[in-house]
Amino acid sequence: MSRTHGSWIFTAQCPSRIGTVDVVTRFLREENCYITELNSFDDKESLGFVIRVEFRPEQSGFDAEGFLQRFAPRAAGFDMQFELTAPDARMPVVIMVSKSDHCLNDLLYRYRTGQLSIDIRAIVSNHPDLEPLAQCITCHISIFQSVQKRAPRRRLKFYRL
Repeated sequence: MSRTHGSWIFTAQCPSRIGTVDVVTRFLREENCYITELNSFDDKESLGFVIRVEFRPEQSGFDAEGFLQRFAPRAAGFDMQFELTAPDARMPVVIMVSKSDHCLNDLLYRYRTGQLSIDIRAIVSNHPDLEPLAQCITCHISIFQSVQKRAPRRRLKFYRL
């Protein structure tokens, strides 16, 4: 998912129920925000609903705090948890790779060209083969460590750093 320059991202989750898309999109219209992308998912097993909306305010001086405060009463009626991500926010990530370089090449290219709004915290591999690629492109962030196949709990623990 590439992101439109200057766009905000609104995400929410709540129990499945009629009107969830409407309460979000109607609010955005009332706030004079143009929706550039909308994705929603209804999980029939958990009876949960998730929505992600990328939008841009049509007027300057967007007040994120006020936006959240004004939406809160509507969200309460749906038992909805929600958050707003600013245009300049970068998601912290750890990239795990093995010997094949095609996926790492693609991710690092998109990172370098600004197509991915991410903050790469580490690159972890069970082989040292791709270390030169990571160091060449992002030398200040590459961390190559041996990740043992028989230690999945240690891998999970590493993610939480």
